[in-house]
Amino acid sequence: MYIDSSSHPLVRMGYERDKAQPITELLADFSALLDRGQAFVFVSEGDMAQEERSPEDRKQVVLWMKAHRPALQGLVRALVHAEPDAHKREQAAEFARMFGKAWGYPLLLVASPQEARQRALELLETDGDGARETP
Repeated sequence: MYIDSSSHPLVRMGYERDKAQPITELLADFSALLDRGQAFVFVSEGDMAQEERSPEDRKQVVLWMKAHRPALQGLVRALVHAEPDAHKREQAAEFARMFGKAWGYPLLLVASPQEARQRALELLETDGDGARETP
């Protein structure tokens, strides 16, 4: 996984293995996003299943999530993921529910990158109440 914040508050999250960041770099970049103190939305597309991390990396992520949970809930409006295949979107619905419980912000599934961008912009326009909806 990697993140690209060059279009903040729309933050690109990608899963291509050849662009994957080391976990320490990824978490440092994520922390820097939270340190800005501004709401943002992750936008992604592609196969999330490409993400492979070692048990030690996963442990680091869990500890980081627990330490940053209030900031995650307050600043990250959602991860909006574009999946054009309706069957795959349906299959991902249960993962989306678990994701939201773990990370403290929703994973919203849409059909196209254009829809993902539009949904992300809508989330950023709402006040805090509208951004906490469930998928």
